[in-house]
Amino acid sequence: ELLIQHSTESLALEVLLNPEVSTFRQCFQNMMLSGTTHKHVIHAGYAFGGSGDWILRDGVFSCHDLESALHDPEVEQALRKQRFHTLHVHCSPEGSWRQPPVGVSLNPPDIVDQLAGSNHLLSCLDTVLTSPPLTSLLPSSSVVGNIRFRRPTMYVFPGGQGDCALFGVTGFTLLVDGGFARKPCFWEFVRHLDRLDSVLVTRFNQFNSCGLTALAQRKALERVYPQVGHVFCNAVKSPSDEELQKDRDQLLVSVVAQGLEFLQGVREMGLAPQACRQDQHPLTLYHKVGHGTLEMYVLSPGRANDEDSSVCVLLVWRPAKVSEPVTRILLPGSATQSVIFEGLKKLSHLSVLKSRAVTAETRIGLKKPKVQEKPVRAASVPPRPGVARRATGKVESPSPSPTPPEKPKATSKVKANKPVEHIAKRQAEEQKKAAHKAAKKEPKKTVIDKIAEQVDEKKEDKLSVKDET
Repeated sequence: ELLIQHSTESLALEVLLNPEVSTFRQCFQNMMLSGTTHKHVIHAGYAFGGSGDWILRDGVFSCHDLESALHDPEVEQALRKQRFHTLHVHCSPEGSWRQPPVGVSLNPPDIVDQLAGSNHLLSCLDTVLTSPPLTSLLPSSSVVGNIRFRRPTMYVFPGGQGDCALFGVTGFTLLVDGGFARKPCFWEFVRHLDRLDSVLVTRFNQFNSCGLTALAQRKALERVYPQVGHVFCNAVKSPSDEELQKDRDQLLVSVVAQGLEFLQGVREMGLAPQACRQDQHPLTLYHKVGHGTLEMYVLSPGRANDEDSSVCVLLVWRPAKVSEPVTRILLPGSATQSVIFEGLKKLSHLSVLKSRAVTAETRIGLKKPKVQEKPVRAASVPPRPGVARRATGKVESPSPSPTPPEKPKATSKVKANKPVEHIAKRQAEEQKKAAHKAAKKEPKKTVIDKIAEQVDEKKEDKLSVKDET
């Protein structure tokens, strides 16, 4: 990023080289707040074909962004104070730029072909504007190794308006998208890795194509680390003849052409990209006994939808240890909210989606089948004293003593084909009851009676001894 400024009494000039989106917006706002009546914005860099969005360092600047900047309260107040002002914009007439906002003149005709000092400015820019080769933009590394992750880890890289992340567990790494910039934001990290086990491309659009294409082109030039094991992406359609004619301008970048260059680089690496379609069964990305399993559920697009190439997936890490939590990561891509909910609804049978925090223990508890209780026969339940039986309609008389009922002993089940055993059992129970009643009728002996009995027994023993002598 470089800023060149020059000002005189009648002219103020600012030249931005490879600016970020925030820098350009700030400079544009400063220009609109200035008191000059004639304002010119010239975009001489790359733009995306079809949309016409200007390609900056970390994102794009569209016609909609220009309109929102003009509706800023401070800018509107400054323009009201000026009786007369003009805003001329020079860029490729693509997409929404063909209908600029009110008060903006697009590509007005030149009045003067050449100005004094313009050649000096162009010669100065030639020394600054350089296009480094891909080998120097993405240098290789002599220090290569692997990372031992203590737990599932997600690295999120500053991809500008694009997305880029690296998911890793010990023994496996997954690169998700590549960010916006031509110099991939992940390169300084992954060039020290021995291997990228998988690369997942959620979508090919103007926010995500440049970084992935640079990676594929760099790998196709020479054998450098990291090695790539597998690529998940949906195929990109070949551009039509009309699109090729539109993109003949050297300053227009085709997203479709970028996607085809990426696929060509993948094939030169000896890999075959695997398409991602919706399925209730997961793709097992990694499994190790005693460590865990990494699964990928594809939520969209559907198998019958060939137009949508955006991929929405759910990553589920199931650790082998029962106490460790299950990790769930949703990568939505460009899917809408309704598409995501529809895909998750088809996975409602998964136990890992039924709770906010899930471990192997809770997962087992969710899958535990319900045990049906065996019905208890009415004959095996002993009748309570003083309670009416509904079957016969008779009321039992209360027992004479408040003694608690005896605990029923465990008995073997009586079969219906043995009536003799059943009768014998009833007779034994009646004898026990009769003995119990007889014992209750006997008077209770006091302590004095017991002592008298012991004295009588001793006297009888002495008399028996005398008789023997």
